Amino acid sequence: MNNPQHASNGAAYREAMGQLLVLYTQVDRLILQACAERIATAPDEPAKLALAKQVGDESRHVAIQRD
Repeated sequence: MNNPQHASNGAAYREAMGQLLVLYTQVDRLILQACAERIATAPDEPAKLALAKQVGDESRHVAIQRD
């Protein structure tokens, strides 16, 4: 038995999740860009390394979301 309401809810869910994934990707890219831009002006080596690590983390997030 096919329930049209259930199918409609599934489509709405998939659409909402797709929109959420796009939003997460945009946020991750903004964080990546902000951290990358600040590496050169970070006050010390630990700060530079922390920003570089964050850039790597966000890059992986974007790659996962893209796939």
